[in-house]
Amino acid sequence: MKYPFVLIGVILAGLLLALPLFMVILQGLQPSTAVLPLPVLTSATQTSLLLMGGSGAIAVLLGTSTAWLVSMTAFKGKKILEAMLVLPLAMPAYLLAYTYSDFLDVSNTTATFLQGLGSAAPQIHSVYGAMGILGVAFYPYIYLLAAAAFQKQSATVLETAQSLGHGGMSIFWRLSLPLARPAIMVGLALVLMETLADFGTVSYLGVETFTTTIYRSWFGQNSPEMAARLACLLLSFVIVLVFLEEKARQKQHFYASGTVPKPLRLLPLHGVKAAGAMLLCGLPVVLGFLLPCVILAQQVWESASRESVLAVMPFVKNSVLVASVAALVSVFFALVLGITQRVHPHPALSFVIRFASVGYAIPGAVIGLGILLVVTKLAATSFYGWLYASGIALLYAYTVRFLSLSSQTMQAGLQKIKPALEEAARTLGASRRRVLWAIQLPLLRKDIAVAMILVFVDALKELPATLLLRPFNFDTLAVKVHALAADERLDEAALPALVMVVISLGMVVVLQKLTATKNAP
Repeated sequence: MKYPFVLIGVILAGLLLALPLFMVILQGLQPSTAVLPLPVLTSATQTSLLLMGGSGAIAVLLGTSTAWLVSMTAFKGKKILEAMLVLPLAMPAYLLAYTYSDFLDVSNTTATFLQGLGSAAPQIHSVYGAMGILGVAFYPYIYLLAAAAFQKQSATVLETAQSLGHGGMSIFWRLSLPLARPAIMVGLALVLMETLADFGTVSYLGVETFTTTIYRSWFGQNSPEMAARLACLLLSFVIVLVFLEEKARQKQHFYASGTVPKPLRLLPLHGVKAAGAMLLCGLPVVLGFLLPCVILAQQVWESASRESVLAVMPFVKNSVLVASVAALVSVFFALVLGITQRVHPHPALSFVIRFASVGYAIPGAVIGLGILLVVTKLAATSFYGWLYASGIALLYAYTVRFLSLSSQTMQAGLQKIKPALEEAARTLGASRRRVLWAIQLPLLRKDIAVAMILVFVDALKELPATLLLRPFNFDTLAVKVHALAADERLDEAALPALVMVVISLGMVVVLQKLTATKNAP
């Protein structure tokens, strides 16, 4: 190793990012008289597993079916629906819970209309209501990965199946679906992780899961030991999901033949089949984005005023500021770690980067708890107050939480840079710094932009870690919306909620353009 200080610095950075998880595990292993009642633990476990199973099934059904339709068939309006199917990424799940709770309230005209038809309004404040909301909110994870997998399938193989007399559904079940199963499993693992990490939706709907129980144990019962033990149990679920996700990724192998791939021959749909495809692709867009936006816009139109618009501006400023800084810091660390590993490959580097990059699979409540355990060790010093007041503790949590998201994007970009290009520059006398600025960074521009947008959108929507670690008198849009919704002031929550959706939507649109340009032949 030519530069041992680089290795030491990366190891220290990795240990710093892994410190909150270490603290949670250590706190959970310490002997304590605090014991969580068995019925509470059993209920939280059963509810979390039931919620994961239900929301995962809904997300797989919606994500896989819509991905196959837009990838393998041709029908009127397909291009518009294909672009709109990712829009629910801009709508946080807890906003869906707030809007549908108000929309289906017994005093609402919708509930009255349903009662007039002889049907009761769905019980949204239940584990089954949470299943539907989380499934609709998170299906784009499966849709994006499944669509990419379907589009990479061999046209020759599919045409051979057609020549043997297999129809569209037979090809789907016997060829397309098995070939895309690894990608679908990766998307499902992400959906299950997001379901485990959710706090705003389940807390508002009154569903007791691990995250709500952890939050109540720390703040309601003032028992960090009990909260840490629950967090350790939750981590065991996450470890299993990460293991399954990695196994699924290992099964994804795509080999280039060296020739221009034959384009897929799309199956044309007409009449009833085309109408069914439009309905199936349009339903999750309507439920996961359009209808909630209409509900929020109507509430804003009826209740907003100039004073309320001015009052929400500080929360917009705080949200954009903290999300932007989190994106910059996370992408910076991901870039440094990725390039260091590429230039100085070492087993210790790989281990540290791998361990430091599991944060995205860890719920924000667990990361927030770990950082609280870290900073409370400094309670007797002035440094403790500075960590909170300056927002460093919150930024620390965001970096731990979203480093994996930006790191994976950076790794994907670095893998596309041919080593021969860098070696040629080094042969011509270029220094490592010159190679970085003249070759690597220019080629990584789009990947850096994509990573920053992904982190920005997720940080803008992050709720549990922000609730735990935000500075005094520093509320973001997510925190403000959660506080107003918890007080049943949904009309007042509509404006900051809609602003958050508009900001996220703008970022998602930019992301679509970047990825479309990058994937163009």
